[in-house]
Amino acid sequence: MALYNSSINGNAWSGLLPQAGVYTLRVYLMRSEARRGTVAGYTLTVSIAGAAASHDAKVPGTVFHATGSVPCTMGREALAMCPFGVIRGGPGRAEVRITPPGGLERVLAFSGGQVSAPGASSIKASKPGDEWRIEINDFERYRIPEAVVDGG
Repeated sequence: MALYNSSINGNAWSGLLPQAGVYTLRVYLMRSEARRGTVAGYTLTVSIAGAAASHDAKVPGTVFHATGSVPCTMGREALAMCPFGVIRGGPGRAEVRITPPGGLERVLAFSGGQVSAPGASSIKASKPGDEWRIEINDFERYRIPEAVVDGG
């Protein structure tokens, strides 16, 4: 199962690995480009940082430490509740996978007081109180309680 596909989601990925184990990184050129003899330079940087994986209990039958729903809005649509699953990787580090209306998955990676969203062209994040308020591509809006990220 692929954790990330850059031909769909962009050329950079950062996130938490769902479990300990052996992972394979594949670097490739799209078949149509390879047939044309295209040459593409690239740099591959791999690092694993931070504390060992959290010892949170997992939701049975999943890779998630918790599941639930969070408030979300897409464009000018009415406020909805979007299902999520979170994989925690230590204090302040988590990957929250949200399924907004329409069924595509949005991944929010929290680390060091920052939020990233692979594949997003713009992200705005603030944390008034104990809730993250996140806006992606001036269209998607999410409210993520701090307890989702840190547990509690």
